[in-house]
Amino acid sequence: MRKQLVIIGIAVLLVSVVFLSGCAEQKVIKADTEKNKFIGHWLDASIPSSQIDSNNTVDFFSNGTCKYFNISAIATWKLEVVNTLIINFPNGTEIYPFSIPFQYVFSNNNKTLTLTNGLSSYSGPTFILTKE
Repeated sequence: MRKQLVIIGIAVLLVSVVFLSGCAEQKVIKADTEKNKFIGHWLDASIPSSQIDSNNTVDFFSNGTCKYFNISAIATWKLEVVNTLIINFPNGTEIYPFSIPFQYVFSNNNKTLTLTNGLSSYSGPTFILTKE
């Protein structure tokens, strides 16, 4: 009887390990897919196309850096909890070292990105960006 319990315990452990490792792999794949949606050149949809310049664009790069509107320094970006984008501005930028959390939503087949400022102490604008 004791030998049967040991065998059942080992079988349950092996099955659990197989299922849990599959879940972790799916999360990594989903995170990479979500990150890839951001990569590219985005235009501020509230500005007429004839007036678009570097002050009205956001570029997300695959190495985790970004060029954010008219900020001269290169910032970094990362995805955190569900639908949260964090943009980190380094020392020496116009707005000093600072991180901005945004809630984000993709629409229009991932060609439109809506960023809503997630800081409770600052009710900044919502940006609607279109991918070029």
